[in-house]
Amino acid sequence: AAVRAGEERAIEELGLPAREADQRARRAGRGAERDELLAALEELASWYRDLVVVASGAESAVIHFDRLPELREDATRERMLGAERACEAVRETWRLLEELNLNPGLALQALLIRLRRELAGTVPVPA
Repeated sequence: AAVRAGEERAIEELGLPAREADQRARRAGRGAERDELLAALEELASWYRDLVVVASGAESAVIHFDRLPELREDATRERMLGAERACEAVRETWRLLEELNLNPGLALQALLIRLRRELAGTVPVPA
């Protein structure tokens, strides 16, 4: 929000016509939203990475050390391949969003579908 307010002030100082100023403000807002999405994808990829790390027994390399109990609970050998594929899918989505002008909503929707497929069958069913 602070970034957007700063962008809006900078646009106002340029003395642009209202329509052009509005377009620039919207572009700045979309850019901030895109940056937030990229950061969230980085965080999600690091979570899946940590699942793989814990499942392989290398807990000292965990990024989310404060969440180690949850990681231990979820990181099983059976889930390791799914977590590895999920991490790859998230990183690929991040890379495509960074390199191409993709629609963020559609890219995120496609990612969630892919994650569901990659993680299908890896969640234990309570008896």
